[in-house]
Amino acid sequence: MDDLWQMIGDPLPPLSEDVHVWRIVLDRSEARIRQLRSVLSDDEGTRADRFYAARDRDHFVVGRGSLRTILGRYLGVSADRLTFKAGPFGKPMLSGEWQDTQLEFNLSHSKGLAVLALAGGRRVGVDIEAVRPIREMDGLVMRFFSTNEQEAFLKVPIERRPAAFFRTWTRKEAYIKAIGTGLSTPLDSFDVGVDHDSAPGLLAIRDLPDEPARWTMRDLDPGGEFMGSLVVEGSGWGFRGFEA
Repeated sequence: MDDLWQMIGDPLPPLSEDVHVWRIVLDRSEARIRQLRSVLSDDEGTRADRFYAARDRDHFVVGRGSLRTILGRYLGVSADRLTFKAGPFGKPMLSGEWQDTQLEFNLSHSKGLAVLALAGGRRVGVDIEAVRPIREMDGLVMRFFSTNEQEAFLKVPIERRPAAFFRTWTRKEAYIKAIGTGLSTPLDSFDVGVDHDSAPGLLAIRDLPDEPARWTMRDLDPGGEFMGSLVVEGSGWGFRGFEA
Protein backbone atom coordinates (compact mmCIF):
# COMPACT_ATOMS: atom_id res chain seq x y z
CA MET A 1 0.00 0.00 0.00
CA ASP A 2 1.61 3.21 -1.14
CA ASP A 3 0.11 5.29 1.70
CA LEU A 4 2.25 3.25 4.10
CA TRP A 5 5.37 5.05 2.87
CA GLN A 6 5.61 8.74 3.78
CA MET A 7 7.96 11.47 2.64
CA ILE A 8 9.65 13.12 5.61
CA GLY A 9 12.25 15.82 6.13
CA ASP A 10 14.62 16.55 8.99
CA PRO A 11 14.55 16.27 11.90
CA LEU A 12 13.69 12.59 11.74
CA PRO A 13 11.49 11.16 14.51
CA PRO A 14 13.48 9.22 17.11
CA LEU A 15 13.61 5.47 16.81
CA SER A 16 13.02 4.88 20.56
CA GLU A 17 10.65 1.89 20.51
CA ASP A 18 9.81 2.22 16.81
CA VAL A 19 11.27 0.43 13.82
CA HIS A 20 11.65 2.56 10.69
CA VAL A 21 11.62 1.05 7.21
CA TRP A 22 12.64 3.13 4.19
CA ARG A 23 11.58 2.28 0.65
CA ILE A 24 14.22 3.23 -1.90
CA VAL A 25 13.51 3.34 -5.63
CA LEU A 26 16.80 2.50 -7.34
CA ASP A 27 16.11 4.02 -10.76
CA ARG A 28 17.19 7.65 -10.33
CA SER A 29 18.28 10.60 -12.43
CA GLU A 30 21.91 10.91 -13.52
CA ALA A 31 22.27 13.95 -11.27
CA ARG A 32 21.03 12.04 -8.23
CA ILE A 33 23.29 9.08 -9.03
CA ARG A 34 26.32 11.41 -9.21
CA GLN A 35 25.32 12.98 -5.90
CA LEU A 36 24.99 9.61 -4.17
CA ARG A 37 28.23 8.34 -5.67
CA SER A 38 30.04 11.30 -4.10
CA VAL A 39 29.33 9.96 -0.57
CA LEU A 40 30.71 6.47 -1.26
CA SER A 41 34.08 5.33 0.05
CA ASP A 42 36.88 4.54 -2.39
CA ASP A 43 36.26 0.83 -1.84
CA GLU A 44 32.55 1.20 -2.56
CA GLY A 45 33.34 3.15 -5.72
CA THR A 46 35.64 0.34 -6.84
CA ARG A 47 32.92 -2.22 -6.16
CA ALA A 48 30.47 -0.15 -8.21
CA ASP A 49 32.86 -0.05 -11.16
CA ARG A 50 33.10 -3.84 -11.21
CA PHE A 51 29.53 -4.13 -12.46
CA TYR A 52 29.45 -4.77 -16.19
CA ALA A 53 25.91 -3.45 -16.76
CA ALA A 54 25.39 0.28 -16.20
CA ARG A 55 21.96 -0.29 -14.64
CA ASP A 56 23.40 -2.71 -12.07
CA ARG A 57 26.19 -0.24 -11.29
CA ASP A 58 23.73 2.62 -10.85
CA HIS A 59 21.49 0.50 -8.61
CA PHE A 60 24.46 -0.34 -6.38
CA VAL A 61 25.40 3.33 -6.13
CA VAL A 62 21.84 4.39 -5.28
CA GLY A 63 21.39 1.60 -2.74
CA ARG A 64 24.70 2.12 -0.97
CA GLY A 65 24.57 5.90 -1.23
CA SER A 66 21.02 5.98 0.14
CA LEU A 67 22.06 3.72 3.03
CA ARG A 68 24.86 6.14 3.93
CA THR A 69 22.62 9.19 3.51
CA ILE A 70 19.81 7.83 5.68
CA LEU A 71 22.14 6.57 8.41
CA GLY A 72 23.90 9.93 8.38
CA ARG A 73 20.58 11.70 8.93
CA TYR A 74 19.86 9.61 12.03
CA LEU A 75 23.35 10.09 13.41
CA GLY A 76 23.63 13.77 12.47
CA VAL A 77 26.85 13.29 10.51
CA SER A 78 27.96 13.60 6.90
CA ALA A 79 27.20 10.43 4.94
CA ASP A 80 30.74 10.14 3.59
CA ARG A 81 32.22 9.97 7.10
CA LEU A 82 30.54 6.69 8.04
CA THR A 83 32.60 3.53 8.23
CA PHE A 84 31.41 -0.07 8.14
CA LYS A 85 32.62 -3.53 8.96
CA ALA A 86 31.29 -7.01 8.30
CA GLY A 87 30.07 -9.27 11.08
CA PRO A 88 31.31 -12.86 11.44
CA PHE A 89 28.96 -14.00 8.67
CA GLY A 90 29.17 -10.89 6.51
CA LYS A 91 26.30 -8.75 7.84
CA PRO A 92 27.28 -5.06 7.48
CA MET A 93 27.37 -2.93 10.62
CA LEU A 94 28.73 0.45 11.63
CA SER A 95 32.34 0.59 12.77
CA GLY A 96 34.86 3.01 14.24
CA GLU A 97 33.38 5.87 16.22
CA TRP A 98 29.87 4.79 15.17
CA GLN A 99 29.95 1.19 16.40
CA ASP A 100 28.59 2.00 19.87
CA THR A 101 25.56 3.98 18.66
CA GLN A 102 23.24 0.93 18.91
CA LEU A 103 21.81 1.83 15.52
CA GLU A 104 20.92 -1.50 13.92
CA PHE A 105 20.10 -1.70 10.22
CA ASN A 106 19.54 -4.12 7.38
CA LEU A 107 19.16 -3.54 3.63
CA SER A 108 17.48 -5.70 1.00
CA HIS A 109 16.96 -5.11 -2.71
CA SER A 110 15.22 -6.82 -5.61
CA LYS A 111 15.10 -5.61 -9.19
CA GLY A 112 14.63 -1.82 -9.01
CA LEU A 113 13.62 -1.50 -5.35
CA ALA A 114 15.35 -1.60 -1.98
CA VAL A 115 14.14 -1.42 1.61
CA LEU A 116 16.20 -0.36 4.60
CA ALA A 117 15.12 -1.28 8.13
CA LEU A 118 16.48 0.56 11.19
CA ALA A 119 16.05 0.00 14.91
CA GLY A 120 17.65 1.28 18.09
CA GLY A 121 19.27 -1.36 20.26
CA ARG A 122 17.47 -4.36 18.77
CA ARG A 123 18.49 -6.62 15.92
CA VAL A 124 16.53 -6.32 12.71
CA GLY A 125 16.33 -8.16 9.38
CA VAL A 126 14.38 -7.36 6.22
CA ASP A 127 13.90 -9.04 2.87
CA ILE A 128 11.96 -8.15 -0.29
CA GLU A 129 11.40 -10.07 -3.50
CA ALA A 130 9.67 -9.38 -6.79
CA VAL A 131 6.99 -12.03 -7.24
CA ARG A 132 7.62 -13.82 -10.51
CA PRO A 133 7.25 -17.29 -12.06
CA ILE A 134 10.05 -19.69 -11.14
CA ARG A 135 10.33 -22.92 -13.09
CA GLU A 136 12.41 -24.63 -10.40
CA MET A 137 10.10 -23.51 -7.57
CA ASP A 138 9.09 -27.00 -6.42
CA GLY A 139 12.73 -28.05 -6.30
CA LEU A 140 13.62 -25.01 -4.19
CA VAL A 141 10.76 -25.81 -1.80
CA MET A 142 12.02 -29.38 -1.36
CA ARG A 143 15.60 -28.17 -0.89
CA PHE A 144 15.18 -25.18 1.43
CA PHE A 145 11.78 -25.38 3.17
CA SER A 146 11.29 -27.40 6.34
CA THR A 147 9.20 -30.56 6.29
CA ASN A 148 6.27 -28.73 7.89
CA GLU A 149 6.54 -25.89 5.37
CA GLN A 150 6.68 -28.33 2.47
CA GLU A 151 3.49 -30.00 3.65
CA ALA A 152 1.74 -26.65 4.04
CA PHE A 153 2.97 -25.46 0.65
CA LEU A 154 1.54 -28.51 -1.13
CA LYS A 155 -1.90 -27.63 0.27
CA VAL A 156 -1.82 -24.18 -1.36
CA PRO A 157 -3.83 -23.97 -4.62
CA ILE A 158 -1.47 -24.06 -7.61
CA GLU A 159 -2.39 -20.56 -8.78
CA ARG A 160 -1.38 -19.14 -5.38
CA ARG A 161 1.89 -21.00 -5.01
CA PRO A 162 4.22 -18.34 -6.51
CA ALA A 163 2.98 -15.79 -3.97
CA ALA A 164 3.15 -18.40 -1.19
CA PHE A 165 6.70 -19.27 -2.16
CA PHE A 166 7.93 -15.67 -1.99
CA ARG A 167 6.00 -14.94 1.19
CA THR A 168 7.65 -17.91 2.87
CA TRP A 169 11.05 -17.11 1.38
CA THR A 170 11.07 -13.48 2.55
CA ARG A 171 10.01 -14.49 6.04
CA LYS A 172 12.84 -16.99 6.28
CA GLU A 173 15.44 -14.67 4.75
CA ALA A 174 14.44 -11.81 7.07
CA TYR A 175 15.01 -14.03 10.12
CA ILE A 176 18.48 -15.26 9.15
CA LYS A 177 19.43 -11.69 8.26
CA ALA A 178 18.21 -10.48 11.67
CA ILE A 179 20.32 -13.02 13.55
CA GLY A 180 23.24 -12.19 11.27
CA THR A 181 24.18 -15.73 10.31
CA GLY A 182 23.05 -15.73 6.68
CA LEU A 183 22.86 -19.11 4.99
CA SER A 184 25.12 -20.66 7.61
CA THR A 185 21.78 -21.26 9.34
CA PRO A 186 19.99 -23.89 7.23
CA LEU A 187 16.66 -22.57 5.97
CA ASP A 188 15.00 -25.89 6.78
CA SER A 189 16.01 -25.67 10.46
CA PHE A 190 13.05 -23.46 11.39
CA ASP A 191 9.39 -23.02 10.45
CA VAL A 192 7.46 -19.93 9.37
CA GLY A 193 3.89 -19.57 8.19
CA VAL A 194 3.33 -20.44 4.55
CA ASP A 195 1.06 -18.47 2.18
CA HIS A 196 -0.17 -14.91 2.24
CA ASP A 197 -3.08 -15.73 4.56
CA SER A 198 -0.92 -17.22 7.31
CA ALA A 199 0.00 -15.02 10.23
CA PRO A 200 3.61 -13.81 10.12
CA GLY A 201 5.81 -15.29 12.78
CA LEU A 202 8.41 -17.86 13.69
CA LEU A 203 6.54 -21.07 14.47
CA ALA A 204 9.42 -23.28 15.57
CA ILE A 205 13.22 -23.42 15.56
CA ARG A 206 14.85 -26.81 15.82
CA ASP A 207 16.74 -27.31 19.12
CA LEU A 208 15.81 -23.78 20.28
CA PRO A 209 12.22 -24.02 21.57
CA ASP A 210 12.29 -20.65 23.35
CA GLU A 211 13.81 -18.69 20.44
CA PRO A 212 10.61 -17.84 18.49
CA ALA A 213 9.27 -15.83 21.44
CA ARG A 214 12.31 -13.51 21.21
CA TRP A 215 11.34 -12.24 17.76
CA THR A 216 8.45 -10.46 16.10
CA MET A 217 7.71 -10.74 12.40
CA ARG A 218 5.71 -8.40 10.17
CA ASP A 219 4.85 -8.70 6.49
CA LEU A 220 5.67 -5.70 4.30
CA ASP A 221 3.82 -4.40 1.26
CA PRO A 222 6.41 -2.43 -0.73
CA GLY A 223 3.90 -1.96 -3.54
CA GLY A 224 3.56 -3.27 -7.08
CA GLU A 225 4.94 -6.75 -7.73
CA PHE A 226 6.97 -6.82 -4.52
CA MET A 227 6.40 -8.46 -1.16
CA GLY A 228 8.59 -8.42 1.90
CA SER A 229 9.04 -9.37 5.52
CA LEU A 230 10.53 -7.72 8.58
CA VAL A 231 11.89 -9.52 11.65
CA VAL A 232 12.75 -7.58 14.79
CA GLU A 233 14.16 -8.62 18.14
CA GLY A 234 11.68 -8.25 20.95
CA SER A 235 8.06 -7.12 20.90
CA GLY A 236 5.97 -4.02 21.52
CA TRP A 237 7.70 -1.94 18.85
CA GLY A 238 5.88 0.43 16.53
CA PHE A 239 6.31 0.65 12.77
CA ARG A 240 6.84 3.66 10.53
CA GLY A 241 7.43 3.53 6.78
CA PHE A 242 9.22 6.27 4.84
CA GLU A 243 10.05 7.00 1.21
CA ALA A 244 13.67 7.85 0.46
